[in-house]
Amino acid sequence: MFGFFKKKSDPVVNDLLTKIEELKNGAPENLYDVANPLFDSLANAVKTKWTLKNIEDYVGNIKDGESHEGFISNYLVHTCGDRLESGMYHVYRGLLSEEGKAYVQLLNYAIGVMVKKGEYTEVWAHENLRGPIMRGIKEAG
Repeated sequence: MFGFFKKKSDPVVNDLLTKIEELKNGAPENLYDVANPLFDSLANAVKTKWTLKNIEDYVGNIKDGESHEGFISNYLVHTCGDRLESGMYHVYRGLLSEEGKAYVQLLNYAIGVMVKKGEYTEVWAHENLRGPIMRGIKEAG
């Protein structure tokens, strides 16, 4: 019970939840069908599943220089990547369905947030995030 109150009052967690909502609202409208469930799932996990240890670890990461945007974007990149590389969003090997294409756009939105913030460069993002996922898409399906 006391952990619930700590979660509700921790300013870093509140800032994270606010930032999740801001990035959700900033996502392109045509991506709402794929983006909103992911943002909502992340917010719900933070609100209901995080333990005090999760909160302490997250606060420590923020103190060490990680940004809320970095945490959220990392979640989006990995979730989109996992889904895209699963083959579930292919109409044919290496060819994505419309929903798959929306996940690629959401992936690019998340990367764009970090590039704009100056935490990723386009070159780094392509070599370490986008490129490997795109290779995975070609191999899946």
